[in-house]
This record gives sequence, C-alpha cells and structure tokens, in this order.
Amino acid sequence: MIDWSRRHPILALAAAAFVGSVLWSMWVDELAPRRADGAGAVALGAAGLASVLVGVGIIVSALPAAFRGWSQMMGDPDVQARIASIRAGGDVRAARRENVRAWGRAFGPALGRIVAGFAVLAVGGWLLNR
Repeated sequence: MIDWSRRHPILALAAAAFVGSVLWSMWVDELAPRRADGAGAVALGAAGLASVLVGVGIIVSALPAAFRGWSQMMGDPDVQARIASIRAGGDVRAARRENVRAWGRAFGPALGRIVAGFAVLAVGGWLLNR
C-alpha cells in the first residue's frame, strides 16, 4: 500500500482539503440550520448525513468488483464466441441468453452491494428530509 503522506504530500493535502470542505458544507448547509429546531433535529440530520456517506461508500467500494467481473467476463473466450455468433446472425436467442447469464455471474455480487448502498443512501435521504 502506498503511504500517501510521505510519497505524495500534495495529494494528501488535497484529499484533506476535499474532506474538510465536504464536512464544512455538511455543517453549514444541513446541521447548522437545524440547531434552531433542537437537538433532535440535529441528531436526525447527523444520522441522515452519516447514512448517506455510508451508502456512497458501499457503492464506491463495490465498483472495483463490478469492473473486475466485467473485464473477466469480456475476456472469456466463450462469451467472445457468442458475441461473434450474434454478430454473424447465428443462434442469436440462445447466445444472448447465455451472455445474460454470464453477465449475471460477473456482476451479481457487486450488484447486490450497489443495491444495498442505494438502500442505505435512500434511508439517509429520508432522514434528512424529515
């Protein structure tokens, strides 16, 4: 693993500035206006923001697995043969059905995590809009 703080201090500084600006924006735009409504409103806002951040994190963490599955699927000689068969006008229906199954095997685990991330994100949005 790369030690970003030693090898790339500019990138570490930029990342810290980005995270700081996101946190500042959360405070100014979402939590500070809720202070007038009481501690419960601030707590709901903080829980909603945390849920949104966790949901986005789940989605982002699933993307490498999705890209890895896609590249492995597209590198499979059987999938490539079925694609060539579809383009040549062969047994299109069966080839497409098998390619959809290959797509499901490639994206299934990542797709489940992406859907879970969107569900957590939706809960956060609901909490923020209460």
